[in-house]
Amino acid sequence: MTQIAKLSFPVIGMHCASCARLIERSLKSTSGVVNAQVNYGSEQASVEYSNTVCSPKDLEKAVQSAGYKAILGKDTQELKEEEKTRQLQELKIKVIVLMLSINPRNGMNFSTVDVSISMEKSSVYFTFPTFVMYKIEPIIS
Repeated sequence: MTQIAKLSFPVIGMHCASCARLIERSLKSTSGVVNAQVNYGSEQASVEYSNTVCSPKDLEKAVQSAGYKAILGKDTQELKEEEKTRQLQELKIKVIVLMLSINPRNGMNFSTVDVSISMEKSSVYFTFPTFVMYKIEPIIS
C-alpha cells in the first residue's frame, strides 16, 4: 500500500522566483513525487511523495541536481545559517578577487564596496576618469 508523506525543508542558494520554479520542476520530475512547491520568499520546499517509491535522500538529490542545496536533518536552522555564512564568505572572496583583478594604474577609483548579508548580494562601485578613454583609444584603433 502506497503512503503519501509530506516533507518541508529549507533550500539554500535561490536568488529569484525562477530559481524556485527550477527546483520545483526538478522535484516534480523525481519518481514518486506527487506534488512539490518551492517558495522563494521563505526559502522552503514542501513535497508530497510516495515513501515507498522515493526517500528524503532522493528529494535532496533532486534539489542538488538543479544546482541548489536542500537542508534535511534535525538541526535545520543551524545548518541553514552555517550554509548562508559559507555562501557569504564566498561572495566576499569574489568581490575581493574582482577588486584585485582590476589594475589600479588604469585610473579607476573604487568609491564603494557593499556586501549585503540580508540581500545576499554585493556591489562594487567605481569611477572611470575621462582621461582613461584617451589611454584606451590608441589600443582600440
